[in-house]
Amino acid sequence: MTEDGGYGDASGGADFDKQGRLVTASYDGYIRLYDKNFKLTAKKKAISGGRPYSINFAPDSSKIAVGFLDSTKVDVFSGKDLAYLYSPDNTGVGSGSTLSVAWSSDGKFLYAGKGGFRPTFIRKWTASGKGSYRDISAANYSYFHILPLNKGGIVFGASDPAFGVIDAHDQKTIFKGSFTADYRGTLDGFFISNDGFQVGFGYEAEGKDPGRVFNSVRSFVRRRPALVSKKH
Repeated sequence: MTEDGGYGDASGGADFDKQGRLVTASYDGYIRLYDKNFKLTAKKKAISGGRPYSINFAPDSSKIAVGFLDSTKVDVFSGKDLAYLYSPDNTGVGSGSTLSVAWSSDGKFLYAGKGGFRPTFIRKWTASGKGSYRDISAANYSYFHILPLNKGGIVFGASDPAFGVIDAHDQKTIFKGSFTADYRGTLDGFFISNDGFQVGFGYEAEGKDPGRVFNSVRSFVRRRPALVSKKH
């Protein structure tokens, strides 16, 4: 067994290539490249953020994409020695993070999933990240994982919780969301009537899709205005 005790913080991402090499991203600000024998061959400071989070080898191992917990940018490094190569166009992404990065199966496209509350989306760049981009809305919240499909397109997992498939034409062909109510961010959306027999809440985060429960008859009504009586 071997280990590297030189990390200054937790590691949020790691990926192996077909040669057995390993690359990691750490909150200490560094990305590290190891050979198939787990010997450290390169260590470089990330460029666009202080907390590298997601990391992924291109299919031919020539490039490595890095996403960040504290930035919506993506950096691309050399798969040989971690030399910085470029950063894809980040126009209009806004605040948040890049919790997931992935290359298409042929390496022609680069994907990144935005983290944070809505609006979130998956950005897809042409020319391996050096070309134009398209934003794809697939889930409501943070995209934690993206994997390429052999015939083009991707499969994704998000924190809704949800998962789904986007095909090679950027169409969402499969989507599975949560069956339960989402109370995240509902700090002002929970109400109880003065007599205690009615409860107002939202099925979606931030109080959206409001519903009302009538305790006296044990029934509920969905998509009704939130109660405006006594707040608890």
